Amino acid sequence: MSKTARVCSKPKGNSPYGVCDMIGNVEEWVNDRFDGTYYRYSPKVSPTGPEEGSERVLRGGSWRYDGINYLRASTRQHEPPDTARDNIGFRCALTLK
Repeated sequence: MSKTARVCSKPKGNSPYGVCDMIGNVEEWVNDRFDGTYYRYSPKVSPTGPEEGSERVLRGGSWRYDGINYLRASTRQHEPPDTARDNIGFRCALTLK
């Protein structure tokens, strides 16, 4: 694949929970700011990211990158928040109670 695919267009790749497109399609902006040292002092359970920072976090690998390290939903990149590319989208999440 050498371009962004339509959302959920590969249903055979969905997770057991019905989640699609977590890797290999686009990197996704998440709500966290970036700090390269944050995980050294962050909470061990459910870290939410630093309160300040000029760059934001992107998660998941996209079709643009080669290598096994980019084929994980937890892959973490960082960019200035005004960065726009054809391989960047948004990760939407819902808190379940």
